Amino acid sequence: MVQSEPGMKQFLIRQVPFLGPYVLLWLIVAIVQLFIGQSEVILFINGRWNPWSDVAFRYATFVGDNLFVIVVALLLLLYSYRKAALVVLSYAISGIIVQVLKRYVFVGIMRPWYALSDTYPLMHTVEGVQIYHNSSFPSGHTTSAFALFAMLAFISRPAWAKVLLLLPAVVVAYSRMYLLQHFLIDVHTGSLLGVGTSVLLYYYLQSYWESHPRAWHQKGLIF
Repeated sequence: MVQSEPGMKQFLIRQVPFLGPYVLLWLIVAIVQLFIGQSEVILFINGRWNPWSDVAFRYATFVGDNLFVIVVALLLLLYSYRKAALVVLSYAISGIIVQVLKRYVFVGIMRPWYALSDTYPLMHTVEGVQIYHNSSFPSGHTTSAFALFAMLAFISRPAWAKVLLLLPAVVVAYSRMYLLQHFLIDVHTGSLLGVGTSVLLYYYLQSYWESHPRAWHQKGLIF
């Protein structure tokens, strides 16, 4: 354990371009929730819709879907078995955690539309988007998006790439609220689950691979 601490510290320092803005944003959102209620946040977002954002967020939300993650993993598989494995495992592990919480711990928590529609019946909904009833906490799409883009940031070398990879994850989180699928606390917690899973998985699995090298570690399907 003593030997692993400096390694973790160095890893976190290398990932500051992604983790720094993420932690700052996470803390800001946490403070916002101390003063503004979950319903108020959703109603504020819902009141600022337009036809263009309806289309944009309807499709942007699929970036947190399993099909998108699979496509990214398959593309990485062409160049690196290790990187593909990291993406798949971060998605799978964070997804299992979310499903356990949704199905067995917080199953009775309603989604925004069902929780608020009696009081605010004129809320805007996006055509073609099915709104689910319960199991709102935490947001699975947000968890998957942050797990994916955090892992992509960790395996990327340029600092600018690490910074930019935070943006699509934030867009997915916002889209889940825009589409009335989740409250702010759902996406806030989901993002932490996703990033936390990727941090631990990347660090410990990379450490294991480095201490137990195999030929396939440096290969992909075409290289």
